[in-house]
Amino acid sequence: MSILKISISNRHRTKSLEKLATTQLYMIIYNLTGHYCEKVINYLIRDWSVDTAIDFADILNKKLNNLSYNPSIGIASQKKPIVRSILITKHNRLYYQVINDSIVILNLFDTRQNPNKNIYK
Repeated sequence: MSILKISISNRHRTKSLEKLATTQLYMIIYNLTGHYCEKVINYLIRDWSVDTAIDFADILNKKLNNLSYNPSIGIASQKKPIVRSILITKHNRLYYQVINDSIVILNLFDTRQNPNKNIYK
């Protein structure tokens, strides 16, 4: 069952970002992240290129895969210590919380925004 699926394609490449395989130690649960990911993907396609959007999806997929095997890899939030974050790209930080054997994705924050908008920092 797929919780989040973003498909990007052009003539040469196709990339789907979806729930990772069940062989992981932790299950990734997407809360509102689908909305944030779609905004980033749409922005990249509109202002950069489909290839750039595919590259972002590749990076995000790899980071989520690493996170599913080692959920303590992220930095604890100063405001909410139960929330952790990892840098996806220099412009995107992913906030998540570990609950039992699940990782709940809370937000994908654009680091170029006003830092006061970040409720987790």
